[in-house]
Amino acid sequence: MHALTALGLVLCLSAADVLGCGGSNRDEQIAAATEAEESEPRTWSSRGQITAIPEAKDRVTIAHEDIEGYMPAMTMPFFTDDPAVLEGLAAGDTVEFTFRAEEGGRHVIVSIQK
Repeated sequence: MHALTALGLVLCLSAADVLGCGGSNRDEQIAAATEAEESEPRTWSSRGQITAIPEAKDRVTIAHEDIEGYMPAMTMPFFTDDPAVLEGLAAGDTVEFTFRAEEGGRHVIVSIQK
């Protein structure tokens, strides 16, 4: 959970306790807030070098730097929802990119540029 979201949840629940309207609903409120937070896709940014783009342009393989707090440097595929985001890019290009991590380990490019 993001620090600000967690702080807001704590403040909200503390206020509910002070006002006398917290009670047994508190666990349900925490579970609902946590579930909402976890359902939002998380995004990460990195730099790297493109090693391959297949003709279909449905993914790009990037040798990326360490993504602090998420994963070490490695070469891996990133998928695209829109092949147009890869237009003008080629193997060998150094890029900065943002991606979202989806359930099941799929990583999808949100933005990418030289």
